[in-house]
Amino acid sequence: MAKFKNIEFLRFIFSLIIVHFHLYPSIGNTFGVPFYQTMGTAARDGYLVVEMFFILSGFFLCRGCQCDTSPAWSDFALGKIIRMWPLAAFIWLFDIAAYQNFEITYTAFLNLFFLQSTGLVLNYRLSVLMWFVSALFWVLLFYYYLLKNFDRQKTDLWMALIVFFSYAAVINHNHGALSGAGGPVIGGVFNLGILRALAGVGLGCFLFRLYRILSTRNLAANRKAFVLFSLLEAGCLLFVLVNTVFRHISYSDKFVFIPVFAWLVLSFCLRLGVVSRLLENDFSQKLGKYAYAIYVMQVIAFYICNRTLWKSETVVGRPLLNITLTLAIALSAGIAGYHFIEVPAKKILSRRQRENKS
Repeated sequence: MAKFKNIEFLRFIFSLIIVHFHLYPSIGNTFGVPFYQTMGTAARDGYLVVEMFFILSGFFLCRGCQCDTSPAWSDFALGKIIRMWPLAAFIWLFDIAAYQNFEITYTAFLNLFFLQSTGLVLNYRLSVLMWFVSALFWVLLFYYYLLKNFDRQKTDLWMALIVFFSYAAVINHNHGALSGAGGPVIGGVFNLGILRALAGVGLGCFLFRLYRILSTRNLAANRKAFVLFSLLEAGCLLFVLVNTVFRHISYSDKFVFIPVFAWLVLSFCLRLGVVSRLLENDFSQKLGKYAYAIYVMQVIAFYICNRTLWKSETVVGRPLLNITLTLAIALSAGIAGYHFIEVPAKKILSRRQRENKS
């Protein structure tokens, strides 16, 4: 199935925004440089791009379910384990070697079973990044089962209710914020990480349904429409980049990001404007394949920086240099994780899967 190459570029950029968001709280001693506190406040909405990853996952989940060759639920689940588990296992081994702390090791071990966002892991802050992987894994399995085993009308009704009430629960619990990672629960039952995934993945499924309808129409048929869509694309992308990297939106209701993300997905997949068409290239696709590894391997990058760059007053005293080098290390760690862990492990596990079937 062909990839949307421009979407791969968004995945890459948004993975770096997540790294940038986590960067400022991770720096211990800033040597009194006020820039880090200022930028840390400005970038504190960077966590919102996670919603885009949930939406994209739902979009491509629904797309995959439309294929005649879509796998059985058990094969789909195994495929997700093969995709997600190797890097999670590597982080567990890294935690054992780097920290030699039982609590961290135990929490990381539970993450091998994608348990962090289930409510069964209380010390979620010890391995805060894996909440997303856990929530995404279980919610993808849930929605795939719905899409494969129930008729469309019933599935759409249930998904619509789930999306609405999940977003409503998260927003009202957090007084407008779309936050909650791994640990917090509502009413002792509903994990905020799972609710965010249920809302985003479900919305992504509906966006794919809308995409199939709109893809049969030439929406950018004339020059005026093309210019309008180009301005909307550029404006939405600029809105996300500015308000997740350089500026913190003062008003509390962050749901405004959801329709912006939804429009970006549709516009890029339909290639309505100049931005989506310019980014539809092989280079964008190559960048996107590193997104998951960059997200997971940022733990390694920050560990390295804590013991090298961030100990140097010379480097920390030059914030732009420090941030550039940190992002370069995170990118390098992600590329290394992809080529030396993710790809080899996928080959080995996929081969074992085929051997067991034959």
